[in-house]
Amino acid sequence: MLSGRLPYGAEAARVRTRAAQRRLQYETLLDDQRDVPAWIDAALRKAVHPEPFERYEALSEFVHDLRHPNTELMRSAPA
Repeated sequence: MLSGRLPYGAEAARVRTRAAQRRLQYETLLDDQRDVPAWIDAALRKAVHPEPFERYEALSEFVHDLRHPNTELMRSAPA
């Protein structure tokens, strides 16, 4: 909703194997047209991760990271 596009593009709908799933590339919200902080993008990246075990375990964790910058997520986010 923030970007008007899917976080992994239309390619995610065509993924049929784990290998193809691992090759998906997150489309960051960080660009010159949006004023989205990097820590919000990092929280969204984790929330929509293609591997379910890499996502938030509880909605409350996601909400917390949306309200408070999570420095751990910022360190683990790809450049």
